[in-house]
Amino acid sequence: MSNFIFNESSLYNGISQQNPELRLTNQVEDAVNTKLSVANGAEKRPSAGLLMVEDGGFDINCKGHELEIDRDNRFIMVFNSGAKENTAYNIKGTAHKIVAEDFDVGVYLTAVSGIDNTFSPDADLRLTTVLETTLITNKNVEVAMESASGSDLGTEKYLYFKNGVQQVERTVTVGANQWDSAKQTDNDTKALVDDFITWIGGISGYTGTRISDSVVKVVKDNAGAFGMIATDSYADTTMKVGPVEGMEFEALPPVAEDGEVVKIVAEEVNESYYYLIYDSGSNSWSETVGPNTEVAFDPKTMPHKIEYLEDTSGSVTGTPGEMYFNVSRINWAQRTTGDSETSPDPSFVGRTINDIFFFKNRLGFVSTDSTICSAVDDLFNFWPVTVKEVLDDDPVDRSVSTTRNVELQYAEVFPDSMAVIGNNTQYSLHSDGKPFTNTNATMDVTTSYEVSQLVKPKAVGSALYMVVPRDSYSAVREYSIIPDTLVTDAVDITGHVPRLIPESIKQISTDPSLGQVFLLDKEDYVDKYTLWNYSFYWQGNEKAQSAWAKWDFWFRPMAMGIFGGNLYVVGTEVEDNNEKTVLVQLRLETDTIDIQGFTNPEPLIDRLELYPTESVISSGDNEATLIVDQELYDKVDFFEPEDLVLVDRESGAIGSYIGKQESAGDYFLIFSLNISNKFNFNLNYNFNLIGAHKIGGIQ
Repeated sequence: MSNFIFNESSLYNGISQQNPELRLTNQVEDAVNTKLSVANGAEKRPSAGLLMVEDGGFDINCKGHELEIDRDNRFIMVFNSGAKENTAYNIKGTAHKIVAEDFDVGVYLTAVSGIDNTFSPDADLRLTTVLETTLITNKNVEVAMESASGSDLGTEKYLYFKNGVQQVERTVTVGANQWDSAKQTDNDTKALVDDFITWIGGISGYTGTRISDSVVKVVKDNAGAFGMIATDSYADTTMKVGPVEGMEFEALPPVAEDGEVVKIVAEEVNESYYYLIYDSGSNSWSETVGPNTEVAFDPKTMPHKIEYLEDTSGSVTGTPGEMYFNVSRINWAQRTTGDSETSPDPSFVGRTINDIFFFKNRLGFVSTDSTICSAVDDLFNFWPVTVKEVLDDDPVDRSVSTTRNVELQYAEVFPDSMAVIGNNTQYSLHSDGKPFTNTNATMDVTTSYEVSQLVKPKAVGSALYMVVPRDSYSAVREYSIIPDTLVTDAVDITGHVPRLIPESIKQISTDPSLGQVFLLDKEDYVDKYTLWNYSFYWQGNEKAQSAWAKWDFWFRPMAMGIFGGNLYVVGTEVEDNNEKTVLVQLRLETDTIDIQGFTNPEPLIDRLELYPTESVISSGDNEATLIVDQELYDKVDFFEPEDLVLVDRESGAIGSYIGKQESAGDYFLIFSLNISNKFNFNLNYNFNLIGAHKIGGIQ
């Protein structure tokens, strides 16, 4: 039998679990710690540079979130359910506290499910960063309204003398009592008001209050209901009676008692009633909310905000000037017009909020079977400014129309539409190319797949990667978004590796520019800690690469993020039965380092201590001195000299350990390395030789 020898540069399509006869010639049986690209084929994955180690480890169900405030402030936030506190790690290796502003905020962040009385951060917390603020929701908490205050509208009525036309007979009936006015000889509403006030003052059980020279307010002393009718001999046009509990707009008096609320009845079939309030300061009526109406969300049940703040006094972190993240409640806009019928509660009230998004300058929530968007450029307002008409910038509230039991879980935004991901059905929220308004917005079914409720799908360009349960494993589907069309399918990109991806994927991170997707799972492995890497490359409309590989580590990955072409991973390692948290950096867009002096196959170097260029100084023609801390200074005596090497990540040049010295409280390690052209150096104090890929194919 002939053997076909393949160059590694041709093996760029990764793992295939198909029979060798079916496998493509550029696929392999297994690919461990292998970086795959069309340009370079199969290479070693980048080394994992160690940025930070601290005591304590995160639980396996912790929640990770990528946060980029600006180029200088990039973080991986980790929310935990165990003893280790919630922490945010910047990509320079500094840990920052995530602090709940008060007890109630802490209760919200850790609220348990009403079904099984459990809390799992990776499943229950959802985060989205909008502009400079990160919002967080706990999908175990049902949104509630604060209780209404006040009372319903009373039975009082306003009598408005619109004019005092001469030679007009006027009659006003109040209950069983009747006031008659003789024909006036001059046009004077003040005289009419004076006469009416005098008359009603003599009627038992009623009180008349002069509001102006043309307006009188009539109240029954026991606040009971009463009838009041005004007629005249001038086609009933000189006087109008307006009950506050149901007034025609024509009867609205020009003035009223300060703060008076009246209900204006609808005059047309397609119109709605509304409420007006009088302000004596501006001498005007304006639209308002109905009395005894719930107006405010209970902020303890709504999503919270996370802000990056400076602890100027040191009262929060213990160190003045230290930065930290503060979780606090949001001041949500209140209902200011209508009532529960004309301005109904948003669909998320009484339900949980499963995801948060930002779309078309609107903040949005995914809840049960609805997507709800705020008013335009008013992110914390989910109420219309008027109930008299529908405005383009009003909030948008859309529910799905289906006979299936659908629970909407996630939303992912694209330029002209938004993919809404349900547990078994997917939708597109769009406006058919028109402005996204309450009138134009629509939600259509696109695909019908069972989708993992543990991991939020992630967009890369015009594609959306979503995890689909498959027996004891997971499939990953590539959901394509085509402008001005509805998606009808989502390609299974794991069809050739059906038993590769575990069922408990909990985070997806992507780098669109490099064509890289990483999956992080929560399987409870023993001595097997893996990220799942998918590499892809499009050549025009043809997908030239669709490759899977496994990247193994000495620690258990817990959370990750990609910033500026670098993959950062927060993980838990166990050393002498003690858990520690590590943060590592892998430079995705840098070619794999070929360390000088090592023959093929060269080792994959992990656990690199990363040092900035400023930490390395020249101490001779062929010597370099590295500035270190006392802990590492004390440790070096326990290493074999050949295991202590200074590595230049740019050139691959290495320097062997010569010795150490202390001077004036500073600590130095000396290496045999010419640094006349120094770059970014790394100290490798423990070569971790992890296996490379296995070559498969036709034999």
